Amino acid sequence: SNLRRLQRFFAKYVLDLDVIARMIFSLLPVKTGLVLSMDRTNWKFGEFNINILMLGITYKGIAFPLIFSLLPKRGNSNWEERKKIMERFIRLFGADCIDCLVADREFIGKEWTGWLNS
Repeated sequence: SNLRRLQRFFAKYVLDLDVIARMIFSLLPVKTGLVLSMDRTNWKFGEFNINILMLGITYKGIAFPLIFSLLPKRGNSNWEERKKIMERFIRLFGADCIDCLVADREFIGKEWTGWLNS
């Protein structure tokens, strides 16, 4: 079947998500003064829980997702998971290009804001 052929095709390849993030970043017309956007989504696919933490760059009111992490649990992310995704962004693109980070009220906490301010 077509589905099985696609499954076999993708089973043979490992996607380098850092390369994909760099490619998306290279297509954006701005590289400094970036407004980063962090969000999380959680849903069920059958019996499987899908919980994704996403970091993107906003440009002209649109968030372009760059980096994501599949969380191995339901519910909110913790500050260490957020720190890890931010460290990955900084490793790939540097901290100097960031103007600010926007996120909703889920992304609070003393450790998290302390780390962001350090």
